[in-house]
Amino acid sequence: MSSPLIWIFLPLIAAVGFWFIRRKNLCLLLAGFLSLGLGGLALFLPIEKDIIIGNTVFQISSFVSIAGRKFIIEQHQEKLLALIFGCGSFWFFGGLVIDVRRELGAIGLGAIALMAAALAVEPLLYAALLLEACVLVSVPMLVHPYEKEKSGVIRFVTYLTPGMSFLLLAGWALAQDAASPANPEWLNICVILLCSGLGLYLSVFPFNTWVPVIFEQAHPYVTGFLVALLPVVTLLIALGFLEGFPWLRTHPSFLEIARLSGVLTVFTAGIWAAFQKNLSRILGYAALLDIGFFLLAISLGRKEGWEIVLASAIPRFLGIALCSISLVVLQRYTKKLDFTDVKSAFWKMPFASGGYVAGMLSLAGLPLLASFPLRVRLLEELARGGFFTVFLSLIGVASLFLGILRAIASLADLPDGKLSFNESWTQIALLAGGVLLLLGLGLLPGEIQAPMKNLLAAFPKLR
Repeated sequence: MSSPLIWIFLPLIAAVGFWFIRRKNLCLLLAGFLSLGLGGLALFLPIEKDIIIGNTVFQISSFVSIAGRKFIIEQHQEKLLALIFGCGSFWFFGGLVIDVRRELGAIGLGAIALMAAALAVEPLLYAALLLEACVLVSVPMLVHPYEKEKSGVIRFVTYLTPGMSFLLLAGWALAQDAASPANPEWLNICVILLCSGLGLYLSVFPFNTWVPVIFEQAHPYVTGFLVALLPVVTLLIALGFLEGFPWLRTHPSFLEIARLSGVLTVFTAGIWAAFQKNLSRILGYAALLDIGFFLLAISLGRKEGWEIVLASAIPRFLGIALCSISLVVLQRYTKKLDFTDVKSAFWKMPFASGGYVAGMLSLAGLPLLASFPLRVRLLEELARGGFFTVFLSLIGVASLFLGILRAIASLADLPDGKLSFNESWTQIALLAGGVLLLLGLGLLPGEIQAPMKNLLAAFPKLR
């Protein structure tokens, strides 16, 4: 028995089996419990250590070889798997109380397994192939066989597929003997290839037009699942490159590209969000703004930045999940999510409207919500290197707040009738729990930052 068999191949095989289950709730329930179980195992199951059960003593091996390639999951990497599978279980269980297609259970579990494989594969350049497999596998979740083609899904595949080629070329270039500080020209080529690949997968400016479009055209909950998880896994792969190639951490071009891409993504996403008239598109731009802050944390080039990247994953998951659930509940009642369609929705669906607003405000970094402590810490670190980056970032955040205020004005417009509750009790409980969790993490930031710092143990050379 080996750890890759448990956390990669077991969920892949299960995903194939779940595909043939026609009952949506059963499929999501099984996927949720399996993800939850694998996440729990990742916290407690020892690797390469004796496990005693009765008179039997055995060990869980840390690697498996397939076609000359190794998949390695060691003890210090298990917390990353707990994060990914734990968030996946949250998404699967959340799908039980809203209107979502059954494909989320099977394909979503398979996508998570491929993400885990991308983090475990060696050489690291093959992570690009697994990320691309995850992208292609996810397409059936986003489109229906009888629906006409969606431009957002086409852009999703079109933008991310070239990213695979750039990451493969970057991995090959970094593995060459010429990739050393003694050959700066070759290092610059490596940096350009790596930044191009990561930029496409992270949807940085200007390769991010697909995100708001796909949120508008595809199912908001399924889209939120992909947009929340895929960039975080890509950033974990980026940290893997930084760990494997120490010169990258101090290379001026790499850090400058990360800083410039981050601040442009934050600034443009915030500006565009201010002029939107659709709730799902504003969520797309908020998710992009959050990615921009991830890149700004990477650009610090030191431990503090990497800790912020890892600690920001949970607030991102919770914010996007809460907004996505709220949009699905609202859409069932209003059919569309334009401002004109959701006018006065707060008085008809207060919990769904409030959940959307709370999730958006958390993604924007409002005080007392989950993202605020980490956002302040990051801006303080950035201010040490200059005020201009902080200034543009604050303009982007202020613009996003303007877009959120416009959405609130539409949702809370004076009603024609009295206050009513059109959400189910399970939906109310889920939405209220999400809001309270965001408030709890904002009021008690140490409760998230302290354990999330331990995730950096997965990258021993970055500590």
